[in-house]
Amino acid sequence: MKGWRPRADPIGPVGSDLSNGLRRLSKHMLLIIASGISALSSETVTAEPVAAAAPTTAGADADTGRSSGAKNTDAGTSESDEDAIPVVVVTAQKRKTKLGDTPVAVSAFTPEAIERDHIQGLDDVALRAPGVTFVQVIKGETYISIRGTLINTPGAGWDDSVTTFIDDVPTTGVGDNSPDLYDLSSIEVLRGPQGTLFGRNVTGGAIVIHTLEPSFQEGGTGKIEGTYGANNLAQVRGLWTGPLIADQLAG
Repeated sequence: MKGWRPRADPIGPVGSDLSNGLRRLSKHMLLIIASGISALSSETVTAEPVAAAAPTTAGADADTGRSSGAKNTDAGTSESDEDAIPVVVVTAQKRKTKLGDTPVAVSAFTPEAIERDHIQGLDDVALRAPGVTFVQVIKGETYISIRGTLINTPGAGWDDSVTTFIDDVPTTGVGDNSPDLYDLSSIEVLRGPQGTLFGRNVTGGAIVIHTLEPSFQEGGTGKIEGTYGANNLAQVRGLWTGPLIADQLAG
């Protein structure tokens, strides 16, 4: 064993080169990471003034938006006031409710509609209310049908299928279905059975009529109108309402 030396490892140089390469690679990676951190720091520092200035611009835009929005809102309000659909109040459920909130099939006529359409009788109502038929057998004998429900056999023990109520008072009997419609505040045609609220004689529906309430306006109010038509038809109608006892009684 004299003079023996350990044989050099043939892969020794390779391992040394690999270690050196890793060290150089580590240095490069550290430099890259350091430069990246430096770049991020500079971007952050540069971005901060912009971020700080942003709220001022946004605030100005918000103020502008609020002012323009207010103008648009005002304009929209004025336009909506002009184009708004008038609210119709009905009493189909024995209390005042909006027509759109009433769970009953109702055709309602306001005082303006009554005057505009020249509604003078229930025959005129039938022409303008869907599902309503006005039948006149002879002068003084009329019947009303709603949704095709009609009982036209007069006599004791027979109930009408449709009843007309004037100020909550039912009108029954032959000829009573054609009242004079003049000083009215509303006409409501209720389609379908209404026995829960109106009792008997309303299996087909009901026609609810409300007259104008007396006015307490000082001096009173009134109107008069005349009609002349074919076959020398002449008609004059009028009304007056006002206080009889101030703030206590009107007629």
